[in-house]
Amino acid sequence: MLSWKLKMFIDKFRYEEGSDVSLGQRVGAYIIDWYVGGLFSSIPIFILYQIFIENELVLSTSIFILPPQVRVWAALLVFVLALIYYVLVPMFLWKGQTLGKKILKIKIVKDDYSEVDFFTLCMRQIVFMFLIEGRFIMPSTIFHEFISVLIKTNVVLICSSICYCITFLSSLVAFNLRSHKAFHDMFAHTKVMRIDSKMMKKAKRSKKY
Repeated sequence: MLSWKLKMFIDKFRYEEGSDVSLGQRVGAYIIDWYVGGLFSSIPIFILYQIFIENELVLSTSIFILPPQVRVWAALLVFVLALIYYVLVPMFLWKGQTLGKKILKIKIVKDDYSEVDFFTLCMRQIVFMFLIEGRFIMPSTIFHEFISVLIKTNVVLICSSICYCITFLSSLVAFNLRSHKAFHDMFAHTKVMRIDSKMMKKAKRSKKY
């Protein structure tokens, strides 16, 4: 029974209609968001380092460079800014778009081509890309450091290794599917489409009738 359900799950995505967004566009948007989103989320670390260590600007994205007493607060502030960039921006500023997707003229939509909602974005961006896959969002390393600080044991290498494996498998799946869906799209029931997608326009027209 379990193997049959797994086969059905795989076949669902194997035969799903293709995406009109190329892998090059997705990778380009990802690189922009990884860099810009990472720098934006790491602002608290830069500021706290200057306050508690010295005035010299150090562009490190690790809370381990900070004094122990402010590491937890730094991590929490990083998580707030990551939520703003990866969830609130595509929810309220540019519907379905982070900066990278805005530049590449692509967007996140639900499987039925409707606009993404807050819950869907949280599932896609935070639960899967940030926590499970881990390597798709730069601040996920801060989360591993945060856990290490809380339990007083460095688990960054273990967590990062697991996330690297999951991210590799997710990328491999996306490369081989016509829809180019990675794990975060599969489980959040989303897809990435061009903003002028004919497929989206066709779906919207069919819903009206």
